[in-house]
Amino acid sequence: MFEATETLVSSIRGMAQQRDLFSDLLWIADYMKAFISQRINSEEELRLRLEQAEASLSAARDDNEALRMELAEAKSREESTDARLLEVEDEMTLLRGGGEETSGGGIYREKVERGFAVAFISAKRRVGG
Repeated sequence: MFEATETLVSSIRGMAQQRDLFSDLLWIADYMKAFISQRINSEEELRLRLEQAEASLSAARDDNEALRMELAEAKSREESTDARLLEVEDEMTLLRGGGEETSGGGIYREKVERGFAVAFISAKRRVGG
């Protein structure tokens, strides 16, 4: 009978240890669930932030392209204005000169020089210098 009691007590102690181990495993499982849930929420938040950043980048690229087109149009208008200014200056030179130059070679040379100057300035502006 003593052996049976000893076996019973030993079995009960073993069950208590197993219950403690099982409780620890349940605690670990709950902790892991909480950890994974937090990770998933963080990942979803990061995914949303990435989508917002991509949308913002796309809008910035569109704005940049529109500004480039406006800049190209402005440069074209500026070149046209510069060319027209040179034409008007040439006309004013002719009107002021009153036809003093008989050969016209000086006026032609001046027009050519101004044309080269306009082309040089335009090229310099396109390059960014």
